Amino acid sequence: MELSIFELFLLFVAAIVAGAVDSIVGGGGLISLPVLLLLGLPPLQALSTNKLQSGFGKVIALIRYARAGLFISINSKQILLSYGIPCLLASMLGAFFTTKIETRILELLIPIVLILASLSFALNAYRQRGYEKELNTIAKIKSGKINNKNTSKCKNSKIISNLVIYIISCYDGFFGPGAGTFFLVTLTKLKGMGLRASIALSRLLNLSSNIGAIVIFSFAVGFAWRALPVMILGQILGATLGSLFALRISIFALWVVVCLITMTIAIVLLSRW
Repeated sequence: MELSIFELFLLFVAAIVAGAVDSIVGGGGLISLPVLLLLGLPPLQALSTNKLQSGFGKVIALIRYARAGLFISINSKQILLSYGIPCLLASMLGAFFTTKIETRILELLIPIVLILASLSFALNAYRQRGYEKELNTIAKIKSGKINNKNTSKCKNSKIISNLVIYIISCYDGFFGPGAGTFFLVTLTKLKGMGLRASIALSRLLNLSSNIGAIVIFSFAVGFAWRALPVMILGQILGATLGSLFALRISIFALWVVVCLITMTIAIVLLSRW
């Protein structure tokens, strides 16, 4: 579909906000995806376009965390075999299922999932409101002030946590927004990993599942190519700004704003159904 100059500008602004949110707390797709749908893109094309443009922000975040030294303690080969490839395949499966759902059903399903994801974010924000400085301070990560010790878990717990990670990857391919935060919570709460390692691994898992979905969507539905350049530029700019202002932003307040925006747009989308 054709997009006006104003609509492209709106997508650019949405991508900046999404990139900034993603780099600080995750869940930027809760901003960019609803805006794509609000402008009238077909659901599958909105999902595919959102997935591709957000990938650039994820790469920027990975580079930033690598410079902060978060990947030093990670065994790359083990991570690739245990998580990278399985997450990619699970995401491809989720994306494949999405392409088989009728457009009319997706138009109803996506706003509902957006609302549920927003509520999940709001709950997580409430639980973490007392620890926001530890969760968004790259300076503390660099200085090692954030705990990186793993908490021992039993074998059954590790199996369950791996299964949850693969389910999140499937969700990322099927829908996506919030997957990065879900990965982080799973790694810290279920696998008992330290925050430094969890942040690094969650970004790698998120990028892996992102790539899997992009592969399926590129063959099945394609992308809104006219929207991609401005959104990619916005993502890169937003991710950069997010890293600069992370120390000055309240995570709890940011999550609340994201949830309110997402739920408002989702309700508008539901009213159109």
